[in-house]
Amino acid sequence: MIAGAIDLAGPFGACAIEQDGEVLIDASLPLRGREAARLADWIVELLTARGLRIADVARWTIGSGPGSFTGMRLAAALVSGWSYANPDVLCRCVPTALIPAASSGAADGERVGVLFDGRNAEMLVFEVRREGRQWRPTGFTAVWSAEEGLIQIGRFDRLAAFDYDRAALERLLGGAALEPVAFYPGASARPLLESDAAFDNVLTDLVYIRPAVFTKPAE
Repeated sequence: MIAGAIDLAGPFGACAIEQDGEVLIDASLPLRGREAARLADWIVELLTARGLRIADVARWTIGSGPGSFTGMRLAAALVSGWSYANPDVLCRCVPTALIPAASSGAADGERVGVLFDGRNAEMLVFEVRREGRQWRPTGFTAVWSAEEGLIQIGRFDRLAAFDYDRAALERLLGGAALEPVAFYPGASARPLLESDAAFDNVLTDLVYIRPAVFTKPAE
């Protein structure tokens, strides 16, 4: 059985493919803005190089964020199209936050606060807990200003973040506050494959810590 995972919540596209538990592909590619249009072709190229086709993948996992609204929706829509009208293909969403959490070194039962650049001089926070070999979202999320972040980040047992958010978080919190943070280099969808979350075929359950803001057109 071949399973795949895709994440496009940040400035990298990440793809991991495994067959019967053996990882065949674990790749990432910078995909900013309009470059994200290459996502489908890039994944097809990765599979072709291994003698595989999109139709060979029977399980798809999508990184559900937090992160870029556009990137998350693009990845979800892509897999929705690939699996459309094929009952043999199962899909699910798994939080992107599990990726940096995997490098935190957390022990069983410890809580990890995963930090993201929230833009607008704010940070997004998504908490997960280590349970055996699995990571479980606790349900705690937040949008914190610099002042709130400096006060609140001590509530977690561990801290983690993507390395591509390091500069933004340093500007927000300062280097000293980030010394305990485990920064995940690059991007990888492999931790998403390892989740035991159910394949419920729901690809709309994305993580919107800060809801999308819609402005009324000027009259």
